[in-house]
Amino acid sequence: MNLKAIVLTVDTPRLGRREIDIKNKMVSPKLKNFEGLVSTEISDDKGSNLEALVSEIFDPSLSWKDIEWLKSITKLPILIKGLLTCEDAIKAMEVGVSSLIMFQPPFQPWKSVGRSVVYGLATMGEQGVRRVIEMLKDEFEITMALLGCPRVKDISRSHVRTEWDRLRSML
Repeated sequence: MNLKAIVLTVDTPRLGRREIDIKNKMVSPKLKNFEGLVSTEISDDKGSNLEALVSEIFDPSLSWKDIEWLKSITKLPILIKGLLTCEDAIKAMEVGVSSLIMFQPPFQPWKSVGRSVVYGLATMGEQGVRRVIEMLKDEFEITMALLGCPRVKDISRSHVRTEWDRLRSML
């Protein structure tokens, strides 16, 4: 192999909820580059097996020590994709990462939370409301994980982008 660099994706400690994949019972494709390394023969009776596969192969305990270890076993440049904060970018450079790949993910606000509860009530009564609240809790946990915040107290102003912030960044 003629590898030029290693790109480490760090913005996916947990896969976001993909309703359409669950509804369609999406099956993950056979990944030739994983043959012999991990099993892609994972099934999930709840719908999509993509989330089950990602849970199997992604390691949410990834830390800066892992990057130091990676640097110790390769001479290839290490690039990190998906850092979410300035502090993490600074830390990445401190541990010797060669480069950062930055992008702005699409803004995904919670839409019509109150309306969801009303729809749940209208369709399934109390059980519908419980299901909506469970879904909101799951979405909140996924959002926290994608932000790199294991606890609610880890969420700070730097994780919140308002319309004013968006407009100001355009100036």
